[in-house]
Amino acid sequence: MTPIAHDPDTAQAEVFLSLLLAETDRLVDHIEHAQIQVEQLAPTDRDFERHWRAEERALRNQLDQAQVLVDRLLVRFPVLVDRPRTPASDRPAK
Repeated sequence: MTPIAHDPDTAQAEVFLSLLLAETDRLVDHIEHAQIQVEQLAPTDRDFERHWRAEERALRNQLDQAQVLVDRLLVRFPVLVDRPRTPASDRPAK
């Protein structure tokens, strides 16, 4: 994270934004895992398939909520809009 010269509120917002972006990446990874589980279980185990579909919906809801927080934070602190980000798809595999 490249430090930006700013006031303490903006510094705190930058830390919070970093945490929110990490959380959205984590949620994207979990959603992808749930989708794989659904694809693998669909033909054989309907109960687990339903479980993973419900899990995917819940994760998508959490992702939507996190994105709303990111959007609101960027509206309040526009200096953070140009902050470099690494999308989940560009991160190295675990």
